[in-house]
Amino acid sequence: MTTWHEVIALDELEDEEPTPVRVGEENIALVRVDDEVFALKDMCTHEVAPLSDGYVEDCTLECTLHQGVFDLRTGKALKEPCTVDVKTFPARVVNGTVEIGVE
Repeated sequence: MTTWHEVIALDELEDEEPTPVRVGEENIALVRVDDEVFALKDMCTHEVAPLSDGYVEDCTLECTLHQGVFDLRTGKALKEPCTVDVKTFPARVVNGTVEIGVE
């Protein structure tokens, strides 16, 4: 069952700037693209590097360590050396606050 957690006000997220948050035991990278918010596990699947340090372009997130790229919407690994998808979490905005769903 998914439990929703309030994590940050939407207006605190800069557009296309990853922001690290923690929900329980999960480190999560939040990314706002226009009016949508995406939530991914804040760890590259190729090597130990936080994705919240990455670069956002065209709804993708590039890891700064080896330039692997992930789709923000699905977590799919799009560019080597990343070949394993990154975990995503449902995200929603309720009354101006971003909520993340964690099982």
